[in-house]
Amino acid sequence: MKKKILCGALISAAVLLPQAAYAAPNDIIGQENLQIVVGGVVQPAESLVINGRAYLPVRALFEALGTEVDWDGRAVIATETDGTRIIVPLTDDVENNFAHVMYTEDGENWYQKSVGLAEQLPIVKDGRVYLPVRAMAALMNYNVAYVKGADNQASVYIEAIRLDYADEHGGVYQLNLSTNELTYTYGGSTGVIGVLDLKSLYNPSWYAVDDFTVEHTEGGNYLFKGNGMGSGALTFGYKVSAWMSSGGGDAITCYTSTILPVTLPEPVQVDDTVWLPENGKAVAVNEKTGEVTEYSMSEIHGEASSDICYWTDGRFLLIGSGADFDIYDTKTKKLTDLKTVLAEPLKAQVKAFMQANSTMDEEYLDGFYWDAFGNLLSVDPCVSMTFDKFAAGKLYFTLNCPYWGKDWRTVKQTYPLVYELPV
Repeated sequence: MKKKILCGALISAAVLLPQAAYAAPNDIIGQENLQIVVGGVVQPAESLVINGRAYLPVRALFEALGTEVDWDGRAVIATETDGTRIIVPLTDDVENNFAHVMYTEDGENWYQKSVGLAEQLPIVKDGRVYLPVRAMAALMNYNVAYVKGADNQASVYIEAIRLDYADEHGGVYQLNLSTNELTYTYGGSTGVIGVLDLKSLYNPSWYAVDDFTVEHTEGGNYLFKGNGMGSGALTFGYKVSAWMSSGGGDAITCYTSTILPVTLPEPVQVDDTVWLPENGKAVAVNEKTGEVTEYSMSEIHGEASSDICYWTDGRFLLIGSGADFDIYDTKTKKLTDLKTVLAEPLKAQVKAFMQANSTMDEEYLDGFYWDAFGNLLSVDPCVSMTFDKFAAGKLYFTLNCPYWGKDWRTVKQTYPLVYELPV
């Protein structure tokens, strides 16, 4: 990942301002020689303790966290290695005390998230700017611990948040959520596998991966699978799928997300190709060359499509939003509606079963029950499909038919469905 430097004159030993720029508050109740310990490395710096909070000089704090520091006359700006900028205006207004985070997901389009800091105001003392340690570290996804030893030596420990995954061989994969670096430790030695292109942890809608696994592909490379949560108008779950070459280089990272209560698609390997599911597209990675090919769902369904590719074998793509699936033939450019082909021929059989075993009348069965096909958020019973597996040139599904039984309890009748791929 290339390091982006924010243009401007870099400050020297600290951010220095005229004393009159902002008066230090009257509630500084102590000053002590805190040790900053970042990743086990002690970095001494003068500190302030204000209402029980540790404040450290800007340069000491941000450079310890691996960022470039700048000053534009109104605010302190820290630039991370991926180009993300943390902008902290100097203010004495508690209600408008915000840190602004500017980030990009594609290197071109920039987004902003503002985080309220409330009473954790920036401090100017003797012409030097101090910022709250815990709040700034949290913005960059670090953990902070304050420890006072038996000798009254106070220390602030700042550590990057890491997730671990132990494999069956006794090795441990570790994901650094601050740098997105994935490492593998085995037999006392640690090696870097690569750096994942994860969603920015500052994105207002996406939160950090909370667990992951790593598998070896048939080509001897690595397949990363992670899970996380996001929020917006509705809370949703997401999956990260990433292919990482054992020879190094950039990771190919894809995401799928849904608000529906369905199992999100997983990566699939067929011959020399690893397929990664992505919202609105399918991504194929050649195991030998690393060449990436993308299929856009909008080119198949139209511009408004946000369907997910659940499975592919290099020619046939199974596309669906969780309960209603289509098969797309990349060779013939033909789209086949599997609801029409597989589910509707069972309509009469399902209706007969429901009339004999449920409280649903004929009007409901002929209308809403099938019209709402695949609506997994419906509180009323309706038909849906789930994709089970691919084997020997066939796709296996289950037709799910929930209903209200004679005792008004909700039960479900299921039917197996099989689609044989054309030769």
